Amino acid sequence: MSEENFEATIMFVDVVDSTSLYETLGDQDAQAVIAKCLRMAETNIRMSRGETIKVSGDEVMALFTSEEAAVRAALKNLDTIPQADMGHGVHVELHTGLYHGPVIRAEGDVYGDAVNVAARLTSMSQPGQILTTRQTAESLRADLRERTRKLYDTTVKGREQPLEVYEVLGVSEGDPTGILAPETDYMAARQVLKLRCGEKLIEIPPFRKEFILGRDESCDLIPRDTTFVSRKHARIAYRRDKFVLQDHSTNGTYIKSQDGNVVHLHQEALPLTGRGKISLGKIITPNDKLLIEFSVEERKI
Repeated sequence: MSEENFEATIMFVDVVDSTSLYETLGDQDAQAVIAKCLRMAETNIRMSRGETIKVSGDEVMALFTSEEAAVRAALKNLDTIPQADMGHGVHVELHTGLYHGPVIRAEGDVYGDAVNVAARLTSMSQPGQILTTRQTAESLRADLRERTRKLYDTTVKGREQPLEVYEVLGVSEGDPTGILAPETDYMAARQVLKLRCGEKLIEIPPFRKEFILGRDESCDLIPRDTTFVSRKHARIAYRRDKFVLQDHSTNGTYIKSQDGNVVHLHQEALPLTGRGKISLGKIITPNDKLLIEFSVEERKI
């Protein structure tokens, strides 16, 4: 097997919460929506002189000879795909991560450090967010470099030194030179969301990509009673200075606030504030010991 070793920029583009599309639209329509989204991403990659290496499920992996070309493709995706009508009244958001480093090309696929790190950055990105590292941010021309900012440091398996994670900010609609004000200043955000489910206590920081609740084994939190719970029932993400719960389920999500009011969400979103309780799929009843308790608290920076 012949191998080619070189340096390149690897970018992953991943459709946000594709599982909920299958639950909401059904297999055929969801597959059509995802395929259309990924075709648009491939077109933007090609127009930015990138190469699609493979399409797998709800994800595209692409290779670029320069970091700048990859960033421009990512910005093009951000500018066109979320605004496009994919049919069925659906609009799609993306996770994007890109990294420049050593790769190995063999038998039509690409492997190596750059692939692993780019995949890790993609998994960390929030919906509509482009993540990269300081190395890439500093390599860009001034117009693009001004659109980057440092978020935080993180560790990656197999690497001794932490990665300095940077975000590439999109441009405002109708203003090709302006910088879109970030939805969240993660480093300045002073909140943390705490979830308690039985003996388990989970803290969700504002820079967490998203947190999935449901009965599927891949979910971040599986309630103790899953009788009325969908596979990917709901997700929580930090948006516009608030932790927002988005329901994607069949039976809905019930949220009881501190003052005793109960809200039933069905394919809807609600900011979580103060303290309260969450029930996935069934009405909240007195003395129910299987509820998920939540609290939004100040965090140490």
